[in-house]
Amino acid sequence: LGYKVFSPTVAVYANEVIKQARMFAEGFSYDDNSVALDEIAEAGPGGNFLTSNLTLKLFREAYYQSDIFPQLTLEEWQEKGSSRADDILRRYTKDLINDLPAPSDHGDLMERGEAFIRKLKSHKH
Repeated sequence: LGYKVFSPTVAVYANEVIKQARMFAEGFSYDDNSVALDEIAEAGPGGNFLTSNLTLKLFREAYYQSDIFPQLTLEEWQEKGSSRADDILRRYTKDLINDLPAPSDHGDLMERGEAFIRKLKSHKH
């Protein structure tokens, strides 16, 4: 789907990036369930929070869950054929396009487009 004029995959990926940016812009919770100030103070400047109780409790749900790109372990990724990110994006984009319902004026649009193409072809000959 790497079209020269418009790339549906670029539009789908841009939507993903914008979605993540909006989530980031919303900020985060600043409460005892989300930020353990006592653990931060205990680790001190330059300290490590990877083994703090709250990090260990929340790390599995701390990541953005993409509709496009699955979170897989290396083994899962290899079992699924080691797909490249652009291949996953293309497949997702094709599925989106294929699952779109036709607009109510689909037949009319197709006929007008085909008539336009026929007219162009007849002028070339």
